[in-house]
Amino acid sequence: MLNENTIKNIGIDFGTTNTVIYSRDQKGKLKKIGGKSIRTAVYFKSKDEYIVGQDALKSAQMPNSNPQALILNFKPDICEKHEIIAENGDKFKLKCEAVAKLFLNQIFTEKVEKRFLKMFGTGEMTEQDKTVITVPAKFNPEQKKRIKRAASNAYFSNVGLAFEPTAAAVAALGTDVKGDIVAVYDFGGGTFDISVIERNADGHFSQIDEDGDRNLGGNNITEAVIEKIIIPVLEENDIEFSMDYDDMEFDESEMSEEEYYYNCLAIQQCGNELKESFSEEVSYEKTLKIIQGGEEIFFDIDVSLEQFENAVRPLIQSTVDITERVIEKVKRQKKYVRKIVMAGGSSNILLAQKMLSEQFENEGIEVILSDEPFDLIAKGALLMAENHKLIMVEEKTTEQFGVGERTASGLTRFQTLISENEVLPVSGSKRYEVNVNMLKNGEIEIPCYERDIKNYPNAQVTRDKGISYINTYKIGIDRQLSPSSVCVEFNIEKDGTLRLSAELLDNYGNVLKQIETDITSDSDIE
Repeated sequence: MLNENTIKNIGIDFGTTNTVIYSRDQKGKLKKIGGKSIRTAVYFKSKDEYIVGQDALKSAQMPNSNPQALILNFKPDICEKHEIIAENGDKFKLKCEAVAKLFLNQIFTEKVEKRFLKMFGTGEMTEQDKTVITVPAKFNPEQKKRIKRAASNAYFSNVGLAFEPTAAAVAALGTDVKGDIVAVYDFGGGTFDISVIERNADGHFSQIDEDGDRNLGGNNITEAVIEKIIIPVLEENDIEFSMDYDDMEFDESEMSEEEYYYNCLAIQQCGNELKESFSEEVSYEKTLKIIQGGEEIFFDIDVSLEQFENAVRPLIQSTVDITERVIEKVKRQKKYVRKIVMAGGSSNILLAQKMLSEQFENEGIEVILSDEPFDLIAKGALLMAENHKLIMVEEKTTEQFGVGERTASGLTRFQTLISENEVLPVSGSKRYEVNVNMLKNGEIEIPCYERDIKNYPNAQVTRDKGISYINTYKIGIDRQLSPSSVCVEFNIEKDGTLRLSAELLDNYGNVLKQIETDITSDSDIE
């Protein structure tokens, strides 16, 4: 019989900026693995040797290091590819899904395995152990699939996905509280999500409504601080600098490319430190070192709370506006939010807490910042891993899913196949006529998109703002069967990932062949 004290379940908040991991020891106590948090960063010493976490940041700042060997923000870029120049000069391209896998592999061997070995006498995870890794609710199905695949291809066992706001709600409400409604204000490093979640009388977690911005997070706060506070200090001292490589005037700046990348990293670090300091402090002082023409130049960065808040207030206001919009929509359903639970690292910013409280305190809504907002999502993920058979979660689609269709005018029009606010799992289908070129190539290519109908209701063609490209999927066509058409079913699974299936049909609609295997995309891991 399985000894419950040897089960090694894990909850992972895989963040854009920081990653938090929770497990439970043999006595049933919650244990954080890897310290306060693990910096989501990878530094390549060579093509085959790399360092992760805070050590990666330190390595990038050492003498003879190469800042271009440091990879950050690979979570929101999970479907993209990075060009890397390692410390030893190796040049190569690596897909961010592969970077995520390397990061998670190293975290497992350096942090998780060692902790489990100490607690249980064995570090290896088994079939009985479960890992739940969280993803932003606003991520598209392809992004979710790639994060799940990266974790599954690492050393973690039985990987499941959970939406970050739901995990935070589970941690905030617990597994025993019933009949409560909370709004989860999840302000992370790369995204902002607001979800209204209800724990029904039967213990069922369901999402009433959601909104957010997948392009608004702590990174944007850092960018605002850099643009409005740090860069002006450099300009006052006659140093023209841009964090955008294409806008950088190297001849006028008298900086080499190596110096530029070093300075970018130093400025980025300063911006992050400045942002994080205003979670507790009312002022910030730092000496920033810039290298120009081989010389070290030092600048005093002295920032007041007022300066910081003026720089970031529009971004914080945007999160408050989105939160108000969702709560008002929920009211029209006769559902009433009594608590707003703040989660995610950027929720620590004092201005965010202040503006939320000012907005909602007169409505009788309590704004709650737990002692550990940094940990709330990871704790919820662990609870979901431990109670995956008991915690019933009803998630919904956050945006419309569809395909692109070419019009007579040459534009690509968005066609909705799955609507927003549909309970997962859900599916939609489309029939494609097979032409000569498809038979010749032996495949059909299907570009898929999402439409943010809530924020951009008038978006129609794929170049419009509010319509986001997901991926182009390829389905093989058996030439010998000479199908007349292909019926493709798009299934968004309960965890938000996408699965495709297809049927090859003859002229009369009869099924010639069913395709149930995984459909490959144009950007699968190398």
